[in-house]
Amino acid sequence: MEKFSKKIISHRKVIIKYLISILLILFPLTIVLTISTLTFKINYVIANYKTRLEANKIANYKNLNVKSEWNLNTKENFLPQPKKRIKDNDQINNYHQANTLNFNWGNDDQWKNKNDRENFKKNRHENMALVCDSSNSIVLDKSFTQSLYHGLVQYINNDNTIDHNQLKNDGENSAYWTRPTQDSSLFFQSIYDEVAKKHKVIHLCGFNHITPLNSIGEIKENNDGKKYKSFNSNFGDAAYILYDGDISNNQNIASVSFRADQSAFLTGIACCVELLKNAEIYHENGREMSIGIFGGVMIPTVLVFMGGIERGIELFNKHILPNIIEQIINDDPDTINDFPNLKKTTKLEWKMDNKDKLIEEFAIKIISLGKQSSHFSGSFICGDAIGLVKQFLNRDASAIIPVAGPQIVDAVNEIQNQNAKCFVIGVDTACENGDIQKTAFYKDKTIDKSHNSPKQCCNIIKFSALKNIGHIAKKQNELLRQNLNWSGGSENKPDEKESICSIGFRTNANILNGGSHISYDGWYFVMQGLKYLDPDNGKGFNEVWNEACKKFNEKSDKKIKEFDNAYNFNDKEVYKNYDIYGELLGKILNKHKISFRENETINIKNRTTTILDWLDENMYFIA
Repeated sequence: MEKFSKKIISHRKVIIKYLISILLILFPLTIVLTISTLTFKINYVIANYKTRLEANKIANYKNLNVKSEWNLNTKENFLPQPKKRIKDNDQINNYHQANTLNFNWGNDDQWKNKNDRENFKKNRHENMALVCDSSNSIVLDKSFTQSLYHGLVQYINNDNTIDHNQLKNDGENSAYWTRPTQDSSLFFQSIYDEVAKKHKVIHLCGFNHITPLNSIGEIKENNDGKKYKSFNSNFGDAAYILYDGDISNNQNIASVSFRADQSAFLTGIACCVELLKNAEIYHENGREMSIGIFGGVMIPTVLVFMGGIERGIELFNKHILPNIIEQIINDDPDTINDFPNLKKTTKLEWKMDNKDKLIEEFAIKIISLGKQSSHFSGSFICGDAIGLVKQFLNRDASAIIPVAGPQIVDAVNEIQNQNAKCFVIGVDTACENGDIQKTAFYKDKTIDKSHNSPKQCCNIIKFSALKNIGHIAKKQNELLRQNLNWSGGSENKPDEKESICSIGFRTNANILNGGSHISYDGWYFVMQGLKYLDPDNGKGFNEVWNEACKKFNEKSDKKIKEFDNAYNFNDKEVYKNYDIYGELLGKILNKHKISFRENETINIKNRTTTILDWLDENMYFIA
């Protein structure tokens, strides 16, 4: 027994010695790691001090600096280009890198014979395919996939006038579409392989394609030593266009990321105008006109969208509403005609001495539920947002904006169940035209007789912030058919803001190239709001628009209308050229400057800048 005890003691001493040795080794390492971590944190805090400090103070949320992540989509790392147009195979072989259009769309004779329209359309149809992003996807989903599909149908028919939600899904002028049989990379890749045997251009809808695409191909190196990935076998015989996802430096893929914050910004302005035009409904009995904003999951793309809505509301309250109030005080007939019931909804006299009080009374409020995390349902599953919607309605919300995919149904149903005087703004596609639409119990007085839209006036969903995927799809097809690397830009580099780029590049789909927009039913309202925006050049917005319109019409065969007629709901010409109107608006917002005052945003103090630059610097959700 004594020997056994001595052995135990001996073993304990050995174990203790080992432990001490390990601690002596780990202790210096721990000190080094601790110092490194503290140094990193100190540097990070210093580098982001202003943004993070203000974000924490206003929003009570530590990870609000989503701007730097989003800007990865605008600060492109473009590979060197030989020339804008790829001329011959020798040039392709010489520059063999992740941006050359080294595939043949189809029979050149069919493309040249423009008089044979049926062959022309047949060639387009047979060379394109759409692959959905899950095994249970359907192309006519009244949402993102349907918008893409319809853009392909429009391209096949060479027709821009078809309503985005009235597409044909059979016959030779349709587009071929398919989906994986199971949701795994292997089955996705199997679909790509099969489709690439028959089709030259494969359109991929949704971010679920990112993982299977990233695992295909081999890494190569160009003449400059830069690495890129290239597909082979059947995969390599096609061009792939990925929408709402990002894969860079791949010879076969064009990625499209959407500046959803810009379309949300326009929608925020339009939402405010809709409320002000209906102040008799939304402001009755002293009720505040207020908007509830919520998201599904707290990720950067959702946060910047919500921030875009807030910046639209902010611009309206600070730069548009004061001009409207002043014009009504001065009995301006045009303004009174734009907002005919505004004077009926306040106890204050409409005089200049009360201007500030009137502005405060009619400013559009954003409903805060406390911490920023309280504005998220935690998923994108229909039904999970009912509690949030009820919270907003309990606080008398006049409008609700769900940045949460199918949870827009939760908002529509709950408003209908409660017969609430509240409307909904759609996201990504023209939700006001879909099956989830219901009719409000009251008649909306938003549009005067000269711009009447019977469909819109009684909808719960008024209009939507668009990812204009159909427009981008048509542009992608045109680039590929012409064998171009990009639209616009110089011979050696695309314009990172305006260009739509082909395979090997990432497209920043934004308001300047028509990739971000507001749905047609919202165009009237955003234009009505911007009408009262005064740029710092001494001209009104409508005068700025008319000058830009005149310059455009001088250079283009597609004529667009001056301001007074540019938002007429009943004008087929406006609808036909709607994407062009959106691009023109983007160019104006990117060129003309206004003054932003101190404390107006969380990091701008007394400066004059363009609206798009201001928006780029302030993509924060701070409710």
